[in-house]
Amino acid sequence: MSIWRVFTFIAFIALMIHINPVFAQQFASVPLTEARMPSDDLSYQGKMLRPDEAYRLAQEGLDLSSLDPVDSALWENQSQAASPRLDALDIYDGDSTQYAGALLSAGGMFRFNIVHGQTTAIVHMDKTLHTLLLRKNILRLLGYKVPAIKWIRRLNVQFESKEEMDQMLDSLIPRATLGAASRWLESKDEATFTATFRDIAITIPNSADHYNLAMGVPPQTLTNRTLRSLIIPYALLDLGESANRFEWTVGRKDNNSILLPHFTRGIFATTLDDAKWILRRLERLTKDDIRQAVELSYFPPEVSKLLVEKLSSRINALMELFQEQAVKLEYNVEVSQGEFLKKGKLEKQDWEGFASRFAHGDPESPFKDVHWYALSKLQAFAIDNIVARANQELSLFSPNQVRSEFHQQQFQEGLQHFIDTGYIMDFPVGTWFSPMADLNLTASRDVVVGNYLGTDNLVQLADSIGWGIQLGGQLGIENLEFAPTVAIKGTVNISKMWTHLKPLRDLKQVFKEPYKNVVVPLIKWQMSKELDRMHALRDSQDPNTDWSLENDDSELARIVRHLNSNLGVGESILYTERASPSIGASMGTSLMGTPIHFSLSGSADIVDLRRIQIYKKDNKTLQIYDDLGHGEGWSVNVSLERFVPIIKLGWRKQKGNYSVRLHEIDLNPDVKENPRLFDKAHAVAEFLNTGSSELLEEIQKPNVVEAEFTDKSSKVAFLFWRHKKLKTETLYNIESRDGLQGRYVSLTDEKQSGLNWEAFTKDIINYGFQRLSYNVNWASPTWQNPAQTIGGMGTTTSVRFETSLDDGDRYKERFMRLTNRWEGWSKKVKKLKKYMRETNDKFGFALFDERTLDNADKLKLFDVSVNLNLYEEGIKKLATIHPNSLIYFEYQYEQARGIREEGCDERRIRRRRLHDGRVIESCGTLNTVIWQNNKCRDKIEDGKDQKTVMKCLMKLYRDLYEDLEYNEIKMLLGQDNIFVHGEVNGFRNDDEVLNDSIQTNTEGRIGSRFWNGPFEKIQKMLGIQEGELNGYWLREKL
Repeated sequence: MSIWRVFTFIAFIALMIHINPVFAQQFASVPLTEARMPSDDLSYQGKMLRPDEAYRLAQEGLDLSSLDPVDSALWENQSQAASPRLDALDIYDGDSTQYAGALLSAGGMFRFNIVHGQTTAIVHMDKTLHTLLLRKNILRLLGYKVPAIKWIRRLNVQFESKEEMDQMLDSLIPRATLGAASRWLESKDEATFTATFRDIAITIPNSADHYNLAMGVPPQTLTNRTLRSLIIPYALLDLGESANRFEWTVGRKDNNSILLPHFTRGIFATTLDDAKWILRRLERLTKDDIRQAVELSYFPPEVSKLLVEKLSSRINALMELFQEQAVKLEYNVEVSQGEFLKKGKLEKQDWEGFASRFAHGDPESPFKDVHWYALSKLQAFAIDNIVARANQELSLFSPNQVRSEFHQQQFQEGLQHFIDTGYIMDFPVGTWFSPMADLNLTASRDVVVGNYLGTDNLVQLADSIGWGIQLGGQLGIENLEFAPTVAIKGTVNISKMWTHLKPLRDLKQVFKEPYKNVVVPLIKWQMSKELDRMHALRDSQDPNTDWSLENDDSELARIVRHLNSNLGVGESILYTERASPSIGASMGTSLMGTPIHFSLSGSADIVDLRRIQIYKKDNKTLQIYDDLGHGEGWSVNVSLERFVPIIKLGWRKQKGNYSVRLHEIDLNPDVKENPRLFDKAHAVAEFLNTGSSELLEEIQKPNVVEAEFTDKSSKVAFLFWRHKKLKTETLYNIESRDGLQGRYVSLTDEKQSGLNWEAFTKDIINYGFQRLSYNVNWASPTWQNPAQTIGGMGTTTSVRFETSLDDGDRYKERFMRLTNRWEGWSKKVKKLKKYMRETNDKFGFALFDERTLDNADKLKLFDVSVNLNLYEEGIKKLATIHPNSLIYFEYQYEQARGIREEGCDERRIRRRRLHDGRVIESCGTLNTVIWQNNKCRDKIEDGKDQKTVMKCLMKLYRDLYEDLEYNEIKMLLGQDNIFVHGEVNGFRNDDEVLNDSIQTNTEGRIGSRFWNGPFEKIQKMLGIQEGELNGYWLREKL
C-alpha cells in the first residue's frame, strides 16, 4: 500500500472520531415539563426500553432519572479516575517527527498529521486546548469512554521544504486558529526545515474508537441518554481561552426551561430526567476529583487553582438550578496563589511554555479613568462659555439694558420728586418694550451619557456646530403690587445644527479626536465627495484593477478606507432644522418678604422639525433616517431660590405627530456581491448634497413609521432630590419596505425618583460665578435622569401597554409590562448583591444569581431591572379582580403583622363592604390598591372607552406591584399569565467582560407570540433604533 493511501485512511479515521465543534457559543434548553419523549437507551430490569415503554412506565410512577443507559462503546457504568496512563501514546516530549499534511479542522483548531517511526498521529493546536483536556478528564470520571489525548510540551516537526513550513506558519495556522503561529512556534531551523512547537496535543487514530466526545457530539438530533446528558458537563466546562472570563455560575431558567451553553452543533433534546441522571453522577465527584482532573489538564498552577474553585461553584449552581438536593462544594471567590493569582483574578496574560493566554486583561472602559471624564466636562464648559461670550456680541438688542434704562429713569424721577416734595414717590405701573434679534452660534464637544437626540448608544462623544436666529420682542411690566416685574415675551426661533456622534470605549479619545471634527459639515462634505468618486468608478476603463479589494492601493479600496475613516461603525451624523414660535410670561418676587426668591413662568410653543441621521450600522450597511416632526405644547414652571435653587416645579403637555423614513443601504464594496454599488453610492451622495431621497427610494422602498402622540409630565426638584412623572399616548401607523402594514397603540405611565448631585453642585458653582461675573455659566443637567449624572442614582417604575388595532380600532393581542429599574453612576458589587437578595426575597424565588457578578468588584453606569410581562389572559383577569380578594389580602397582611391587634388611628379605619353585605373594619393598609380597583370597575361598568379603561388598569397594575407580594399577584392574575424576567447592565470594573448584559432567571410562562410585546418585534423587523421608533428626538423622555 502506498504512503498516500495510508495518509488517506488515517484522515478518514480522524474525521470519523473527531466531531467538529461550533466556534461560537450555542445554547440548549432542558424543559422543566414533559415536553419530550424519553431517551431510547434506558436500561430497566436487564433490558433496553423503547421511548414509548419508558413513557408508559413514567406515567405509572417510575422515576426515569434513576435509570442508567445501557453500556455502549461510549459509556459504561464505571468511572475512570484521571490518570496519565489512560493517555499513554508512543510519542514523547522533544521527539522529532515528519510532517504528513494538514487535516480538515473545526473553527478555532488546526490539525495536521505527523509520522514518528512506525506511528502516525494527529497534532492538535487550539487556544482552548486545555479545556479539551479538562473535558476529557471530567467525562471519564462520569463513565464516558474517551480516546487517548496526550499533551505534549514540545515537539519537533520536519517539513519537506521551506515553502511547506512557511505555508503552515504564515497561512494555515493563523486561518484555522485565528491566532498567530508564534503562539505555538518555539523555534525554527530553515536549514533543516524543522519547526519546534509547544503546547500541543496528540491523538492516534484507531479503528476501534467511536466518537471522541471530548470534542463534541454528532451534528444531529440526539435521542439517547448517553449523548443527551452531555449538555451538563459541556455547560459546566464552557471555558474559553481566558479563565478570568469563566463565570462562577452557569445556566439560567427561562420560560419553564433551563438554558445551558455548549460548543457543538448537536441538537441535544435533553429531558429533565436525562439532566437529573447525570447531575447525580456529577454529585459523586469530590473536590479532590475535580482538582486531579484539572491538574491533569496541564494548566499553569495558578490557573488550575482558580479553575478548581470556579468549577466547584458552577457545580453548585447546576444543582440549585435543577433543584437537586446535593451537598454544596466549598469554594473561595477570592482565592489567591503566588504572584499572579490575586483575589480570584489572574494578573498574567502570557505564560511561558503555553500557547494559550489564560487571561486577556481588562478591556478599555469609558469610565476606567474617571479623571478623563472630569477633564472632558471642563473642556465642554470652556468651549461653551467661549461661544456664549461671542454670541453676546451678535445680539442686536438687550432687554436687560432697556429694563435698566427704565429703572434709571424712574430713579431720576423719584429722586427729583423727593427733592421737590420730601416724599418718596409711589410709582405707578409702568411698561417697557425691547425688540429681540439674536444670532446664536453653536460649537461644542461633550461626552454624553444615555439616549441623546434619539440615538441608542450609552456613552458617546458629541461634536456639534450650528447657528440659530431668534426674532421677537419682550414686554416688561413693572411696579405691580404682587410682583416687581412681569415679562411677556414672544419669539420665533429658527436653527440649523450638525452633530457627529461617536461611541466611546476610552475617554482619552475625547482629546485624541481632531478638533476639526467639530466642523461636522466638513465630514458630510468629505463623505459626499468620496461617494461621488465611487460612483465615477462605474465607468472605469480598467475595472479589474480599480475595483479590486485585494489590492490596498486600488481606487475602490482607497475610497472605502476614506469613507470608514470619516464615519466608523456605530457613528452617526445628524442634521436638524428647527422652527419654533413661542409666547410666554414670567414673574418674580420675594416670598412673603423673605430673602427667598419666588418665580413663576408659563409658555406655549409650536415646534416644526426636520431631522436627518446617517448611521453606520456595520461595515457594509448605512442607515439613513429622514424624520419630520410637529409638536404643540405648553409648560408651567415654579421655583424658589436662595442663592441656589431650593425647589423647582414643572408641568408640561405636548401633542404632535412625527414620521420616520428609514432607508437601509448596502454599501458592500464587493461589486460581484453588490452589483448596484455605484448606483447606491450616487443615491446616498445625492441625498447628502440635496436632501432628496428620490434615488434612494428608487433603489429600495423605505420602512415608514408615522405616529401621533400626547405627552404629559410633571417634575419636582428639591436641592439634589428629583422626582418626575411622564405619561404618553402614541398611535402608530407602520409600513415595512416589503409592504407589511399595521396600526399599533402604546401607552406609558412612568415615575422616577433619584439624587442628582451633579446638577446641585453646578448650581452652587454657578452661584460663585455670578458673584464674580455674570458672563460665566456651567450648564446644569437639572432634569436629566439622575442615574446618568456624576454620582447620581435613581429608581424608575414604568408601566407600558402595547397593542395592535383591528379594522374596527379595537385592541387585540394586548400586552402590558411593568418595569422596576434601579440605576446609577456607580455601585460596588457587594451592594448590588444585597439588592439582588432583597429582590429575590420579594419574589420568593431566585430571580437574580449573585454569582454572575463574582468576576467584578464594581459596576459603573449600573442598571438593574425587573420586568413583569402581562399577556391577554392576565389583562382580562386584571380587569375583573373581585374587591373581596383585595380585602382578604388586606386582612391577612394586617393579621400577619399584628396591626389588627395593636389597632390604628380612628382616621385610618376603613369599613369594607363584602359582596354578601357584611362590613368589616381595617386599618386601610391596602387602601390605595382597593380604591384604584374600584375606580377601574366603575369605568368598565360605565362603558368608558378602551383607552380610558386601560390607563386605569395600568395604574392598578403598578399599585398591585407596590402593595402586594408577588405570590398574591400570581393568585389574582394567574401564574401562567405573568412572565417575570430581569437584566443587569453596566460597565464592569476589574473584569475582562466590559458590559455584556446579564440575563436573570425567569418565572411564569410566555403567553403571546410577542414575548416582550409587539414593539420589540417591530423594532427588530425594521432594524430601527429605539429612539427613532419612539420619536425621542422630538418628545420628552425620563
